[in-house]
Amino acid sequence: MIAYMGGAMAVHLVGGQPMIALIIIQILIWVASVVRFPELGQRLFARA
Repeated sequence: MIAYMGGAMAVHLVGGQPMIALIIIQILIWVASVVRFPELGQRLFARA
């Protein structure tokens, strides 16, 4: 899903169209993923 949204963002960027809705949707996807899979959050935000 993230790759699909990335492609959609590239098309909007080339076309000069606003991308705010796509960015918000992508943020919501990441938040839902971290809530659904807590180990993802641990890996993303781990301190080395």
